[in-house]
Amino acid sequence: MARWSARTRSYHGVGHLEDCLDELDGVLADAVVADRAEFAIWYHDAVYCFRARDNEERSAQLLLEDAPKLALPRDCAQAAAALVRATALRPPPNAFREPGADLVVDVDRSILGRKAPRFWDYEVGIEEEYSPAVWPAFALARGRFLASLLALPSIYRTEHFRRQYEDAARRNISALLSSPRYRAYRWLRWLPLR
Repeated sequence: MARWSARTRSYHGVGHLEDCLDELDGVLADAVVADRAEFAIWYHDAVYCFRARDNEERSAQLLLEDAPKLALPRDCAQAAAALVRATALRPPPNAFREPGADLVVDVDRSILGRKAPRFWDYEVGIEEEYSPAVWPAFALARGRFLASLLALPSIYRTEHFRRQYEDAARRNISALLSSPRYRAYRWLRWLPLR
């Protein structure tokens, strides 16, 4: 909880954790998968530094370090760690072999399909977490990420989340990318990122 409560977390804090756990509670899933998914959700953003590219790997390693203290069997801990890794922006190639990976990713992405005011709160929270970054660079990288989601055949990987959030997520992201806020992205999206 200390990690989730860090002052630098405007979005990836306790509220996000609670929101993800609530979303998981609303899904009918196999008990073993649901338990591993819940454990993964507790750890999926336990390590979070906006500049780091290995937050999910470090969060998965923290889960594996904590598992013996929590009397979690090794195979269960490894499965939950794989679910944490699946939440990365660029997940490892085998990330979705573990049952429950699609579910955990969809739970994490559920914010994209919320009502517009909640979605915009999320966007502002992300911007606050990245405030040390230069705005055009942030807008360019974030715009590319959001556009990559729109380019997917489906933003959500499970039927439950597709039914509940797909259309709203596409509307929210499209509205955001066409807003004045992302003008820099629209002008500069052809530039290479460092």
